[in-house]
Amino acid sequence: MSKTNYPPAVSRYVLMMRILGAMYAVGAVSFFFAPSLIFWILNLLPRMFRGIESIPPSAEYFWLPLATSMMVMLTILAFSAAASPQTKILAWVQIASKLCSSLGYLYFFIVDVHYFAYLAGFITDFPIFLIVLYMSLKAFRALKQTESTPASLP
Repeated sequence: MSKTNYPPAVSRYVLMMRILGAMYAVGAVSFFFAPSLIFWILNLLPRMFRGIESIPPSAEYFWLPLATSMMVMLTILAFSAAASPQTKILAWVQIASKLCSSLGYLYFFIVDVHYFAYLAGFITDFPIFLIVLYMSLKAFRALKQTESTPASLP
């Protein structure tokens, strides 16, 4: 099956992966080169509304290369998944990563300080997890149906 003959579900999956790849790349660059800006943005709402706590700015950069490397890995995975939608593991790693990060943010929001940044992390990553899971399952099902459909006879 050529790339131009993908079923609609697979074409949407490919487009989604390209968009996510670009978003992950922007995130990687932003996290690494502008961490103070990320904290400033995350603290906009808490500054406007009482009852939502701001996350304190961090002078700690120890985890920054690790977070950046994860975003670079997600970038490569997303663009690779777009180029090769039949390779399911490329989506499953993203799905696992987004589930882990979203539940981690939710955990820290519940058991630690109620920083808006934790909630924002959950609100950002959990929908990505759900969307990638849903669209991946639809694309994989469409690919399987295409493979099992016998070619039309002359």
